[in-house]
Amino acid sequence: MNIKKLFVSTVLACSMTASILFTNMGISNNTIVYADEKNTSKEPINVAKRSIADIKQYIKNHPANISDSVTYSETPNAESPYNIGKLSNETLQSGINTLNHIRYIAGLSDITLNDTYNERAQAASVVIAADTTSILSHYPKKPSDMSDAIYQLGANGAMSSNIAWGSRYNYTLNDSIVNGWMDDGDPSNIKHLGHRRWILNPSMGATGLGAVLKSKAPNTGTYLAMYAFDKSNTKANEYGVSWPAQTMPVEYFGTDYPWSISFGVSISENTTVKLTNNKTGEVWNFSKNSSDGDFYISNDRYGQIGCVIFRPSDDLSYKSGDSYRVEISNLGNPDIKNEASYNVNFFSLNGDTCANDESIPHTYGNWEVVKTATCSETGLERRICSVCKKEETKTIPLTSHTYGEWVTVKEPTQTENGSRQRTCTICGHIETQILYPESNEKYGDVNRDGKVNSSDAVILKKYLAQMDVFCDKKLADVNHDENITSSDAVILLKYLAGYDVIK
Repeated sequence: MNIKKLFVSTVLACSMTASILFTNMGISNNTIVYADEKNTSKEPINVAKRSIADIKQYIKNHPANISDSVTYSETPNAESPYNIGKLSNETLQSGINTLNHIRYIAGLSDITLNDTYNERAQAASVVIAADTTSILSHYPKKPSDMSDAIYQLGANGAMSSNIAWGSRYNYTLNDSIVNGWMDDGDPSNIKHLGHRRWILNPSMGATGLGAVLKSKAPNTGTYLAMYAFDKSNTKANEYGVSWPAQTMPVEYFGTDYPWSISFGVSISENTTVKLTNNKTGEVWNFSKNSSDGDFYISNDRYGQIGCVIFRPSDDLSYKSGDSYRVEISNLGNPDIKNEASYNVNFFSLNGDTCANDESIPHTYGNWEVVKTATCSETGLERRICSVCKKEETKTIPLTSHTYGEWVTVKEPTQTENGSRQRTCTICGHIETQILYPESNEKYGDVNRDGKVNSSDAVILKKYLAQMDVFCDKKLADVNHDENITSSDAVILLKYLAGYDVIK
């Protein structure tokens, strides 16, 4: 599943500038009773830990894709004449599979579809879409031409469901589940993460799903609902439910999604969190007094109570192979131990690439020059990976100077050296050469330092390789044929080896 950011909001009085809106309902603190809440000092985390192989096999056995279209066995209508309609079996199955993907990853039991809940959720989506007084509300107004039966069914469903609206017609149910309700990171929802916590509620045993496409203004688009208040799984005993889970596919957790863990008991506002990147050692600390990002404690009963919510201020990009350590302290409830810790290890469902696995080589294109080098400034080349778009750069070395002609500054005499200079036409660099008295000239002394040695052989070799070096052509012509060739280099090397070959 591909992750993309969706804006979510429950504050309907605010200006709605984004295309996706979500709301959810809380319930009173005495609605859900969790198993074993009164056990003394139990371990804070009690969920099944899945392996990568387990998760991949489960998702393979329960196919669903985020792009699966919303289709109907009976077409609903959010305009008069109103019709509740019904989602197709394919859409319902895809939706429940997506929900169970999430619950399985989190270490929870599966949930099933319930016909009564499906009807409530479907009616909720129609009634919410028909309400022209607001975009999205758990308390939709009744259109004057809607029957009481449809309205009551839909209104009851709206009060007990996660609901969503997408302005585009191809907005899918699975998109809403993964990128909307399981994100919940917008300013209106991050303090409680209600949608996420209902989906991850261990006591849920069944749900229902609904959707309708509204084509008539105002607020055209797709409306969706998921029944959330079921608590039929009375044997549920999971707590310490985290998202991201301990073994986490990157496809289900976006860049700026908040982290959360619900303990099933009320926890202290003095709870603190330390998040560590196990690879880099980077640390983020969270508390009510000072946090490296967003931090909230929610003891409201959205699903399971006692929820710690935190999100680093950095926009982290989670890749396959990334590993983080979560350390939570000062939970402050005698029913559980005061500290909890766990690792989150990310992996990819869809086959690792260089985008999410650093051990896989990049597929780079050709090098291209970004900045041309000169004799005074280095240049820059880059190439880009065709898979992950990673950019690699390298420095282009300084080029050789582009000198003008030699200009004699001082002629040599019988007793004093002279000099000459040449200037680079690009950067103005001046090169100076000593001119020795002719009486001191020695053939083979190509650098004119008054000696014939291995340095002259190196310079002559570079000159013949067309490298930009000073080489006195007169003294380099050791065979006196008025040409500077490899023959001169051979003679010079023989001379250095002790042969009397230079006159």
